[in-house]
Amino acid sequence: MSQLPTHKPGRRAERFLVFIIVSCLVWLLAFQLGFVTDQNLEIKPVSDRQPMGNMSMPLLAGGTWNSGSDKGSVLLVNYWATWCPPCRHEIPDLEALYNKYSGRGFRIVGIEMGGETEAAVQSFVQQSGITYPVALPKNLQALVSVAPALPTTIVTDRQGRVVMSITGAINRAQFEPVLKQLLAEPAS
Repeated sequence: MSQLPTHKPGRRAERFLVFIIVSCLVWLLAFQLGFVTDQNLEIKPVSDRQPMGNMSMPLLAGGTWNSGSDKGSVLLVNYWATWCPPCRHEIPDLEALYNKYSGRGFRIVGIEMGGETEAAVQSFVQQSGITYPVALPKNLQALVSVAPALPTTIVTDRQGRVVMSITGAINRAQFEPVLKQLLAEPAS
């Protein structure tokens, strides 16, 4: 029985194949960690914007958050978890944006999707220096279709209409010009 000759790729082809595989793995890891995202930071035209809809859930600090109460403000709803690396990565940028623009009609609410206990979330919020409101939804399953990956961020205009949805960590340098543009839009 004769064997078929095997073709060995040359060194150059092997190196190229290794380069492609390593590049793909690095990109996937960076995407998972939130350093590369599929962010599309284009603001939808006014004619394409749809209302976010009403949501209501308990806040970590007490009381209830209702999405309708933020009309008149640009709202950033951030779905995150304490155990999520890209979520942790974006917290300083979200906090900086909140501190800089909250007095100009910008609101953030973080919706913790990790299923942690209230005490664990409270401890994480304090350690991370989060000062914007954090909500703890009662029914996580109902929100999975809204936030199929973490972090996911929904941004609404002053009328409560969705202007963009972002999967992956928010980058302050990229998002701040968009926020300024939204804040410049009329309130009514």
